[in-house]
Amino acid sequence: MILEAGEMKLIRLPFQPIFKDAMLSGRKTMTTRFDRNGIQVGDYFNVFGRAFSITAIVRMRLGTVWVQHYREEGFDTAEGFGEMWCKIHPKRQDPELKVWAIRFKICVKGATVQASLEVQEP
Repeated sequence: MILEAGEMKLIRLPFQPIFKDAMLSGRKTMTTRFDRNGIQVGDYFNVFGRAFSITAIVRMRLGTVWVQHYREEGFDTAEGFGEMWCKIHPKRQDPELKVWAIRFKICVKGATVQASLEVQEP
């Protein structure tokens, strides 16, 4: 579900619970998705009680993410990213697959974004 609000949108971008600590610490700054679903740079999302903003969206090969961007995905090693990817996407592991690398950052520590796109600080 996407809520329109001027030039920016408050979007729904779900994450597995395993990513909570990495996202809240700022270690995970990218998510790899097969579909972009209309997401644009500047859009906002709430997850794990915090607000995040989309900073960049790049089309690339899954193999490039796996080898070069695993740290942005919140992993210490390419193998760690690969193991999690295979667990979440058991039938989509071809390194030549085109994916969307969606980069994000925490907006304000402890804040969430309401449908009006006003930041609500804790």
